[in-house]
Amino acid sequence: MTKAQKISALILKELAATGSIKQAFDRVIGEGAYAKLAHEVYTELRARSN
Repeated sequence: MTKAQKISALILKELAATGSIKQAFDRVIGEGAYAKLAHEVYTELRARSN
């Protein structure tokens, strides 16, 4: 199992426990990681649409 697969499995486990992708992602990756990722994706998509 690759590192990415292990992280994905941990996120899925936390998602099952919490019912929230944001909480699951933050518990595995670190507090605030989901908001940072969402901001980066939003910013990149906005830049590409202009």
